[in-house]
Amino acid sequence: MKRSYRFVFYRIDGSSIVVDKTSPPSTTHANLIADLPHADCRYVIYDHDVQLPDGRRSSKLYFLFWSPPSAPPTNKMAYSHGKNAFRAHCDGCLDINASDIGDVQSALGLATDDDDEDDEF
Repeated sequence: MKRSYRFVFYRIDGSSIVVDKTSPPSTTHANLIADLPHADCRYVIYDHDVQLPDGRRSSKLYFLFWSPPSAPPTNKMAYSHGKNAFRAHCDGCLDINASDIGDVQSALGLATDDDDEDDEF
């Protein structure tokens, strides 16, 4: 099955959840991290390539709930309230709840021992 996107960002627009941004399959996790908004929440579906311990390549789908500390409280409440309803349509995805870049890197297995702890916005 051919992939259409590496990730899809969704945002709340009034009473609807709409596609905010898509990315072609050639993009990387660095693009995902760079595209996370500094001061707003998002839902993200991310197709992450991984190498298994036996050397085979595989991919995992993640549902990322992005809620940075600098997001307005009303947005945090709206996204938290709508999360379960949206998440119900994402069968087979692994969950990530993140408030800073370090949370995303850790959940995806990208964090290293020498990474700075100052990854917040």
